[in-house]
Amino acid sequence: MPDGRCFQSYTAIRGQGTDAPALEVLDAGGEPRLRLSRDISLDPSQAFNAEGNTEAELVVIGNTKRTVMEAGILLMLDPEERLQMPWHVPPPYSAVLRLVPDDELAHNDQPPLLDRGRYLHIESLPSFPNLLIGESAARQLLAQAGVDLEELQAAMEAGEQVVLHTGLQVQLTYGLVYEEVPATNVVGYIPSLDMESRGERILVAATYTGSPRWDGVVYPGADENASGVAVMLETARLLHDLELIPKRTVVFAAFDEWIRGRKLSRGASRLADHTVGCLDGGDPPRSGGRRTALGPVGSGDWPGPRLRPERPPLQGTHAGTG
Repeated sequence: MPDGRCFQSYTAIRGQGTDAPALEVLDAGGEPRLRLSRDISLDPSQAFNAEGNTEAELVVIGNTKRTVMEAGILLMLDPEERLQMPWHVPPPYSAVLRLVPDDELAHNDQPPLLDRGRYLHIESLPSFPNLLIGESAARQLLAQAGVDLEELQAAMEAGEQVVLHTGLQVQLTYGLVYEEVPATNVVGYIPSLDMESRGERILVAATYTGSPRWDGVVYPGADENASGVAVMLETARLLHDLELIPKRTVVFAAFDEWIRGRKLSRGASRLADHTVGCLDGGDPPRSGGRRTALGPVGSGDWPGPRLRPERPPLQGTHAGTG
């Protein structure tokens, strides 16, 4: 095995969609009379761990300034509203649909990243679905009960509390499961020779794993994220070929989890919080607590490699063959 490789192993929690969300309005005989699927999606900010289907009455709520004790499938007019529930009482509702404009639906159906600040373990995730529903679908849905969506929204915006039992019996199908899997970050770095800036570093990072399977289908990872890894490796090659001696240590990190927007994956958080273990026994980049800035430039406690008069090598670039 080549020298100079740095690996960081940890346990990741990854989600996988097992069934595309869909909502059916049932008639008196329990047969579907309306099916909605295109305008219902996972909520990127609301993880849950459950699959199957649930049948209950549709209840519309908005401006709820009390504990929500309504049983059924909740349609929330305000997607930012938080449901009030005592922590020790199981929620009476079986699912939550948050109303959003059609263009805010998550059409890629990628599983929400797990918020490690709220949920430390899979067991602590909600066991009921939290989904998004577009305004077009909600309008169709409420029309089945003779209810006008715009009137409800106007009442809520006027400060009225909305709790409407529609009398519609609906069935919601969903599937999102999380599991713990082993994961590894691959990290290399060009050490700084400037003692004054030894605790500062520049991070160049990309995820090397693609987006998860959805409904059993594997999606090619050219842009998610082979292209990002290629740019990172080419940047490392150019800096090495230029024989650069940086003022600040430059870290190259390939994360074993994908990142959406500004939300860190557990792999990125792991790099910031823990020491990286090097196979060659060298001095790895590390931080004392969360002081690694996951941005263009960061600062923190960096013990760094020994000072050398010659050009510092690019360490940790040999991740394997092929």
